[in-house]
Amino acid sequence: ITQSILSGSVTGDLAQYGLKTPWANDGLGIAVGGEYRKEKFTFRPDAASLSNDLAGFGGASTAVNEGFNVKEAFAELQAPLVQDRPFFYDLKLEAGYRYSDYSTGVSANTWKVGLEWSVNDDVRFRLSESRDMRAPTLWDLYQEQEVSSSGINDPLTQQIGSANTVVGGNPNLKPEVSYNYTAGVVLTPSFIPNLTGRGALRVKVESVKVKAARRSSGIGARMVAFAEDHARSHGARVGAAPDPGVPRRVARRDR
Repeated sequence: ITQSILSGSVTGDLAQYGLKTPWANDGLGIAVGGEYRKEKFTFRPDAASLSNDLAGFGGASTAVNEGFNVKEAFAELQAPLVQDRPFFYDLKLEAGYRYSDYSTGVSANTWKVGLEWSVNDDVRFRLSESRDMRAPTLWDLYQEQEVSSSGINDPLTQQIGSANTVVGGNPNLKPEVSYNYTAGVVLTPSFIPNLTGRGALRVKVESVKVKAARRSSGIGARMVAFAEDHARSHGARVGAAPDPGVPRRVARRDR
């Protein structure tokens, strides 16, 4: 796998232009930029692997020569709202946005927004929300398709067998999207002797909630087809057990 990256960004403190709130000493801070990334995945098996002349393998190996490129633009903002006031040592807003355009036909909008409130030097509260995305990697999309023998343990009939399955990448995978919510408090007890400076004691408590809006599955189509055929022969449905005491046959399908 090879990767080439070209990126650049510009940052600035807008206090010199008078862009700040009446209750803050510092001005707005911004950062804007962009990135271009190109990735390529090359796999060249030898002649014996291509012709399936090796014993112990379920099938022939296949060559891979795939890749994609990504164009991204982003902007970030840090806005001090209130500073050096009673119970508001520092209150600031942070926000960010990123647009990603993949040559595979996928585009994504991700963002974050957060609020940080320092009551004083000892107590700081944090609250944030974000929309995040994980795009399929080259390995996820184009990993070599291999035929292998897999053991099958049927919880319905208690039979054990084996079947040839295809394992590899899936070029139809979609990005995984999640929404993240974080709330926390950071305590730095400066009133305790000998616990200030670089060796300061910090206690951090956070609560994180993640909501997955969409996720990709890695189960191969042939594996699902085999499971469906096996399930039909035993009067069961793939994805649902005939009774609550039997585990699900196939947890996920390709999406």
